[in-house]
Amino acid sequence: MPTLTLGFTLPEEKDECECALHGVDYSNAICDFANLLRRTEKEDHDSQFTTAVTYLKARFYEILADNGVEL
Repeated sequence: MPTLTLGFTLPEEKDECECALHGVDYSNAICDFANLLRRTEKEDHDSQFTTAVTYLKARFYEILADNGVEL
């Protein structure tokens, strides 16, 4: 079975190390937020609130796409 070993020079690459260690946590948080936006958009709210949520959801997905993130 193939393996992958990541190496970091600490303390210089502390930020990169933290990203590698917590990448799954960040991914889960992004998915949870996307699901929250979807659920909130479907709920019965006044049109102004729904319009705002729809806009935020669209911008959120644009930001993800701009950063090469696909859900």
